[in-house]
Amino acid sequence: MEEVRIGVVGVGFWGRNHVRVLSELPGVSLMAVCDIDGGRASSVASKYGIPSNYTRIEEMLRKDELDAVTICTPSVNHAEAAIKSLEAGLHVFVEKPLASTLHE
Repeated sequence: MEEVRIGVVGVGFWGRNHVRVLSELPGVSLMAVCDIDGGRASSVASKYGIPSNYTRIEEMLRKDELDAVTICTPSVNHAEAAIKSLEAGLHVFVEKPLASTLHE
């Protein structure tokens, strides 16, 4: 079985939970985490043996070969992060709500 390469965007409370669960799943390879707090991103990456950590989603999307991301940022950032990830050709899972406004 081919492994799915995943990045986690936002590693606060929910993001750390996603990282923990994903790290236990067969067929999943956690490749990168991204968080505006670089220390938190680095700490989570180190704890779970994730090779890359970033403070900007654009850099993660450009540098890492990912199949999918899970978006666990504050709600007001969901739509923007999801759109950037979709435009990069990735599968996207978004914590609810999907967006903050009808327009998004």
